[in-house]
Amino acid sequence: MGNWRKYLYILTGLFVGAVFSQFPEFHQQYFQRLGGTLDELDRQVEALDNRAASTDLTRYNYIRHLINSKDKAAQMEGEHLTNLLRRQFDVQQAITSLENASPQMMAILVIYHLDVNTAKATAEVYKPAVPLTISGATYFGIGFVIGYILMAFLLIFFPRRVLQSEPD
Repeated sequence: MGNWRKYLYILTGLFVGAVFSQFPEFHQQYFQRLGGTLDELDRQVEALDNRAASTDLTRYNYIRHLINSKDKAAQMEGEHLTNLLRRQFDVQQAITSLENASPQMMAILVIYHLDVNTAKATAEVYKPAVPLTISGATYFGIGFVIGYILMAFLLIFFPRRVLQSEPD
């Protein structure tokens, strides 16, 4: 194998490793935003409970009353409130799952419980960090291996078309 290939494998591994090493920081920022989302949902559900109590109904009877109304606007509000409760449950489940995640399971659980809007908002203001944690080093190592193998496969399948060999 030519020297340029070794360097290319290593550089690709380092690049992909550096990208992967950012996952724990992204996870931390995403988790904070998810917590803020849950706080807001909890406030909205508390307001719902107060409205329901003011009509001497439970939360669910209040929503059922709206959904069963002949008024289309009330029905839509009932559906909105049902979605609000579902979203609160989903975000709470995601937070509980992510709080208890081992570093090895973190990426899988983020993907499984991904809240697309929160992830997009996190990515828009994401601040990279130097990964000085075991988790960051682990993701760097995984990324390095993936990058190294990826470049090896690319050069196997496209040996001369992607890069022309230089004489050693």
